[in-house]
Amino acid sequence: MPTGGRVLDYGCGCGYGSHLLAMTAAHVLGVDDSDESIEFARREYDGGAWFVHVSQLGAIYAKSGQDFDAVVCLETLEHLDNAEAVLNYFRGILKPGGVLVASTPIKRGRDNRWHNVEWSEAEFEGLIEDAGFEVTRQFRQRWDGQAARLFSGPHGGGQTQILIAERREA
Repeated sequence: MPTGGRVLDYGCGCGYGSHLLAMTAAHVLGVDDSDESIEFARREYDGGAWFVHVSQLGAIYAKSGQDFDAVVCLETLEHLDNAEAVLNYFRGILKPGGVLVASTPIKRGRDNRWHNVEWSEAEFEGLIEDAGFEVTRQFRQRWDGQAARLFSGPHGGGQTQILIAERREA
């Protein structure tokens, strides 16, 4: 994550991740679709990051162009009806060479009623690349009953896929 940069935390939930990002970033904007989560984040993490409802994001950055050095989107895309459009939006607001950090649970053949879509590892990587990003690092996360374990490398194992990708030039 770029030190001193501008970071969008899309799907920030209660704001804790945005709070952590704000320890090194110059500016963090946490965005979520839950009014309750945004209010909690504002109350608990006031001063480190700025929190807004997702409905305000377009108005804030519609005319500003490429403003962000990084976009973080963890465990969110699978809940959306329009993941491709959201990824294209991220590409548009990232500076050239900007970084996307995105994660999703790996499709296991079981239906999850909370997810609108699930992807295999290859499908998720393709989704990110089709949106104009180049995947530069891959990680897997596995819960072992006591802690989340993170390991690197392409395909194979883990419950969650985490991709770090750079914005490609058009």
